[in-house]
Amino acid sequence: MLQQTVAKKAGLHCLLVLLVSLPLHDGNAKQFTSLYSFEGGKKDGARPSGVITDQSGNFYGTTSEGGPQGYEGIVFELSQSGIETVLHRFNIATDGAAPAFGVIRDADGNLYGTTELGDGDGCYTNGCGTVFSLKPDGTYTVLYDFQGGKDGGIPSGVIADSSGNLYGTTQQGGTGCPNVGGCGTVFEISSSGTESVLYTFIGGNDGAIPYAGLVEDAQGNFYGTTLEGGSSNCDGQGCGTVFKLAADGKETTLYAFTDGNDGGYPEESLILDKDGNLYGTTSGGGDANCAQGEGGCGVIFKITPSGTESVLYTFTGGSDGAEPFSPLIMDGKGDLFGTTEGGTGIDGTVFKLAPNGVETVLYTFKNIKKDGLSPFGQLAQFKGHFVGTTLGGGRRRNGTVYSLKQ
Repeated sequence: MLQQTVAKKAGLHCLLVLLVSLPLHDGNAKQFTSLYSFEGGKKDGARPSGVITDQSGNFYGTTSEGGPQGYEGIVFELSQSGIETVLHRFNIATDGAAPAFGVIRDADGNLYGTTELGDGDGCYTNGCGTVFSLKPDGTYTVLYDFQGGKDGGIPSGVIADSSGNLYGTTQQGGTGCPNVGGCGTVFEISSSGTESVLYTFIGGNDGAIPYAGLVEDAQGNFYGTTLEGGSSNCDGQGCGTVFKLAADGKETTLYAFTDGNDGGYPEESLILDKDGNLYGTTSGGGDANCAQGEGGCGVIFKITPSGTESVLYTFTGGSDGAEPFSPLIMDGKGDLFGTTEGGTGIDGTVFKLAPNGVETVLYTFKNIKKDGLSPFGQLAQFKGHFVGTTLGGGRRRNGTVYSLKQ
């Protein structure tokens, strides 16, 4: 399951953008707008991920492919009018490659992110990944180059604190699970580039392979998910966990999935509400008879601070979609929004889940030139629109940026 998932997910995490040009309409009259289609190759990249916005409405993100060799990736800026500027082209020999988790931005306009590949051996053929910074003047710096040992390897996305320290997870490395190259870590990178391992997963009840990034509460506790571990289910590898890492370094497994009705294989980061409840998705489990997945098409779940799980929605693999591979967002009314694979045209959906458990498909992708397919990644809200990206489709089938009117 892990190899299939990593292969499917390598370079997937996508996200946001804005509005403009040529509206399309689906069956429930939601206005869909295409902003940009990636050309691929050396010019502008392919397989977009992780777009954020500044106060002027410009967007910043990465593609996990494209660049000098066609597979290394880029960092880009996209204007509201759909003009793309390449801010950095990755060179695997010097500064990493495959920036699959997008970027974050500080108050000074500096961008921070990770790459899944580095400039050495181990982990994958081309290194174990990096954490990088990119200044507004174009200065690129590798803050840390993972070695794949006790320091971890293959980082997911990062979050930052007010002092400029970065926090994230690695999918491999650490001192646990030595026979499989490590079960992953939680790490801190100081503003000067010094790494500290905050926790090493051992692959038992604590979980293994934290594929997604972290969220932090006001008390400095981190929360995340692991793709495996937590139980003896799922061929003895475990079906994944939701964990808490306290400020003092103590790890607690809040919930271990069974891959049954409760879901299995949580691959994305969580969100927190004001009461400390966690919300997320699983790509497996749920309805064992779903139309588009073996053993289930995934669920939307809620975990209370004490670790009680509630399944808020179970995907059927029909028009409602399947395998929700994106983190959720929540509005002020408690409505949840996200994206899936599957749907009527099997190319993906954007959905809304109301607090009463009613799911509404806001848009179904059709895989046409100004549409796209596989809307992986978290949605964002911007001026009355949802903004996101697709992994594929578009004019050259290298992915798109889209807007969907609320």
